[in-house]
Amino acid sequence: MTINLNETIKGKPRWMRAVIVLIGLTLPLVILAAGGMVAIWIFEICTSGFSATYDSYAPYFRFLPSDEEMIAHFQKHRADFERLVRIYRGDEPAVSAGEVEAIVKRIKVRWVRSDRTVWLPPDPYSDDAEQTTKKLDLRRRALRFDPAMRKFAGVFLGYDHPPVRRLNWYLSDVYKGYYYTPFPARKEKGILRTPLHGYWISPALDPYPTKLISGNCVYRQFEPQWFLEICQGL
Repeated sequence: MTINLNETIKGKPRWMRAVIVLIGLTLPLVILAAGGMVAIWIFEICTSGFSATYDSYAPYFRFLPSDEEMIAHFQKHRADFERLVRIYRGDEPAVSAGEVEAIVKRIKVRWVRSDRTVWLPPDPYSDDAEQTTKKLDLRRRALRFDPAMRKFAGVFLGYDHPPVRRLNWYLSDVYKGYYYTPFPARKEKGILRTPLHGYWISPALDPYPTKLISGNCVYRQFEPQWFLEICQGL
């Protein structure tokens, strides 16, 4: 169907003619842009985890670090990773802030935090551990990030790579990192079981696992007590 603007605006007030011309010129561009966004969203849904991402801080497309890159990086700097965990959990005498900063820089870690879980030795999954945790109110203290509870905690380490924006309905930010558990964690039917939580696990985190949705994380185990983590924001 062809719209004849001359016939449409004939006899209309000047302001109305201007509006009609503007609509006639911009409407095709709006339709084209909307069609492009719909095509992107449909492609994202159909490919179930297409891992191309939009960098939140620069106008170009790129990928998050691959699993293999991150595992190789860990292996190269294993001693520093393990030492940083010991320092955080209080298993090593206090060190200077400068020394910690140097370790963090070498292993490209942006932040370190507790998993807020009580891994009580010798068996954090036992009934005895559960009873002791309740009796001493350890879980509440851990959930409140009590520094004294770090010695019982697992550790998340955020990898120093800017989050990237996933091309989905919500344009969610996605990032990757590492997760350390003080004891070998249980795995049951695709779930990583800690003494407090259950997390989805996947044999690979790239392309995006199908279980990765807004507001949650998925894990890949690469050593008995070490996991890769991928998380998607809301």
